[in-house]
Amino acid sequence: MDNIIDYLSKVPDKRRKQGIRYALDKTLALMLIGTMAGCVGYRSIARFCKDHEKLLSKAFDLKHGVPSHVSLIAIVTSVDLEDFQKAVNEWSKSKLKGTKKGGSVIAIDGKAIKASVNEGTSKEQNFISFVHAFCVSEQIVIGSLAFENKKLSETEVVRTMIEMLGMKGAIFTLDANHDSKKH
Repeated sequence: MDNIIDYLSKVPDKRRKQGIRYALDKTLALMLIGTMAGCVGYRSIARFCKDHEKLLSKAFDLKHGVPSHVSLIAIVTSVDLEDFQKAVNEWSKSKLKGTKKGGSVIAIDGKAIKASVNEGTSKEQNFISFVHAFCVSEQIVIGSLAFENKKLSETEVVRTMIEMLGMKGAIFTLDANHDSKKH
């Protein structure tokens, strides 16, 4: 398996089978392409897809053209985030060329999603963050995990990420947030 579609096809489709116009794996691929092209939000991604509809329809064999932003919302919100993350992470790891042998430098960093903040002025604020693992030699993100700060700490997620990667002998770089006697 080398194609992102092969990995995205493993994501369970929880939609009713009747009336499905857009395949889940291909729609998720369109979302990834739009995001990598710098689009933020469903409308922006749908506009990007519409601007490149001829090419995308041919590349992904889309019989009904590209989905609208309303269709993107309906499709993407039906997907379990963990299943999607697992598929993308497996695909990313498949792109590594011999780096599992050790000696690779893996930069790990977390970023909060500003638009996801709830109760922003309170001690009870909550937001969604991502931790990404970037393989320096291959110039590719090889892992990504999302979490809510009320449920987990970034340090806990980083530990999970390192275990998930299973890379013996790799050099992991982290920011000062993880420099503590407790860790």
